[in-house]
Amino acid sequence: MKPELHPTFTHASLLADICKPLDHFDINCFGYVHINNALEMTYLRNQPHFTKIYHSKNYHLADLHTAKGHFGEFVLWDGLNCSGKANSMLQDVNAAGFHQIFSIIEKDSAGSHFYHFATGIPVEKMNMSQLYLSNMDALKAFIRYFKNTTESAKELSSWRDIKFSIEKKHIDIELPSKQMLISNDANRGEFFEEIGFENKFQQLTMQQQKCVDLLLQGYSFKNIASEMQLTYKTVEHYLAHVREKFQCKTTRELILKLK
Repeated sequence: MKPELHPTFTHASLLADICKPLDHFDINCFGYVHINNALEMTYLRNQPHFTKIYHSKNYHLADLHTAKGHFGEFVLWDGLNCSGKANSMLQDVNAAGFHQIFSIIEKDSAGSHFYHFATGIPVEKMNMSQLYLSNMDALKAFIRYFKNTTESAKELSSWRDIKFSIEKKHIDIELPSKQMLISNDANRGEFFEEIGFENKFQQLTMQQQKCVDLLLQGYSFKNIASEMQLTYKTVEHYLAHVREKFQCKTTRELILKLK
């Protein structure tokens, strides 16, 4: 299917309406990107004009989801070193009126999920970093709302079938060397060892860890989903991954092993 037949173009007004609540935080751009385990990209965005540029310049091969390295679960793009095609993409993003990109990254058994937020306000006028971090719960609630709303909209359903292959990883997007310590697993391991902390969950994402914490407190899958503002299916995916990590066949076995 041709890119111009993507719902981002054919149903731009619907996506704009769905993203309207973000106006409360001066966020004028939102994009959801999913990379499956076969390294195929699917997406939905509320900005068709820039998406046209994105396709014409093959920026899907230079974006964050194709970068080598580990960035953690939250990324403030103003703190990244971007070069080559990634830098060109960022310049086009700014030229289109989108600044101070903030990304939330989640991983599960279905692949990786990237949720990108941006504002029309340049950093020189107002730094959005504190707003993003202070309203993390609101942004995650929006992600849940966006996914639930778009999944129930039949006119948007074709986005899952329009896939773009990711050819290879690149190093055009990197954390500054000192900031790499934040996301370096070996560095974290040494830190926990030095303070005498046994981190059973160090190979899990923060979202997976929180699911386990609530599970050990006696929360049901349904209550975990409600507390974390996730779908029931996502909680199932997270805990299935945890069971696999700890080699447990059942949730009860996992609880007994971790208590």
